[in-house]
Amino acid sequence: ATFSCAAFMYRKTLVFPSDLRQIKADISYLFESKPELIPQVVRLIFLQNENHTHTRSGMVGAAGSATLRLANVRSATNHQEVEELVELLNKIKTYHEGVGTMDIWTLASCLAIEIAGGPELVSKWKFGRIDSNPFASHAHDRGPSPSASGEGGCLQTMAVFARMGLSLEEMVCLMGAHTLGRKHVAISGYEGPWTPDETVFSNSYYKLLLSETWEATDGSTLLSKQKHNAQYISRSGKYTMLPVDVSLIQNERTLDVVRKYADDEDVWKEDFAKVWIKFCDLNMDWHVQPPASQDDYPSVLALVPYALYAIARELYTTKFSRHLARNDENPSETISYLKQRFAELNRE
Repeated sequence: ATFSCAAFMYRKTLVFPSDLRQIKADISYLFESKPELIPQVVRLIFLQNENHTHTRSGMVGAAGSATLRLANVRSATNHQEVEELVELLNKIKTYHEGVGTMDIWTLASCLAIEIAGGPELVSKWKFGRIDSNPFASHAHDRGPSPSASGEGGCLQTMAVFARMGLSLEEMVCLMGAHTLGRKHVAISGYEGPWTPDETVFSNSYYKLLLSETWEATDGSTLLSKQKHNAQYISRSGKYTMLPVDVSLIQNERTLDVVRKYADDEDVWKEDFAKVWIKFCDLNMDWHVQPPASQDDYPSVLALVPYALYAIARELYTTKFSRHLARNDENPSETISYLKQRFAELNRE
């Protein structure tokens, strides 16, 4: 009985290669039947990680805890557009015991980026994220404002990413994910494609930021019959950018990074792979672990530590999951730069 219990707990604790193959197959089938979900699942990770819960002890990250699986949180944050995607990924989760909701979401995002021609990510993926307590109160901050414009808007966006423990360079690197998908006025209030091919993961986002002339619009362009929020449209009339996108070329530091990635797609993809895995592990880096290297069951003695870990994890999940890891990794260099530049702008 002891061995059976330990074996069961071990099986729940680890993701084996056979598990990973099946989960990947299920997600791949979903993307084959609904390819429009590929950009959406990348956006889902951004939406989840931009939100943070506050407690008396300070900021506690909702990142990694799949709070957007809860209808009340989606409603409170006006993110009902991901409802269909969340439901479809939840169906996949029900077939895989012991794998968390955010584990499924992050793996799906890694697979989506690979399918679109991005860097290898699935081999770097880890599991073990803990879903938030569905009965806890979830108060959320908004993430980077799409309407943040000019250098001041760029600095505000840097501050949001710094709160998540990401540097200036990592922020610009992640913004390149806008190469996938397009803006829909009914969902975001903005309209139009960022790049020529919204299903291909390339550095065209950076190239277009530099090569096109971007003109501010008042929200009434030929791209849409509906009035949309103020945004930027290329002089060619083919592409649109959010004010926060254009703000990247209105600050010296971020402009240098945009140029670097526009010049070399391989460099961007290499950097993106590192930053995306870090982003997926946000607030959960002390929980996640790589999948098992083989499908074989270990000896009885080897089962003991895994069983103890599994039991502790179950207790944490059921009783303490609302107390998520604090994120105290704000890059000091970026913070110092922000303080200095804000002070300079105020003097100007």
